[in-house]
Amino acid sequence: MTIEKFNEDLRQARLELTAATAAVMELVRSGKAFGDEWDAAVARERKAFQKMHWVLDSPLAPQVDKKSDP
Repeated sequence: MTIEKFNEDLRQARLELTAATAAVMELVRSGKAFGDEWDAAVARERKAFQKMHWVLDSPLAPQVDKKSDP
């Protein structure tokens, strides 16, 4: 994976997670936090969240040295 590929994957994952979260929140706002539409929206958000973690856990993600944190 190149840095460019990492950045593109991160951008796409962020866009999907943002869209999925917005869809869930719209259902909450409209009082539709139940049923098949709700289940599909939550599944989409969960998948997007997992994709974001997969991208951030990739070898090209910036590494944080927790030992140096105060």
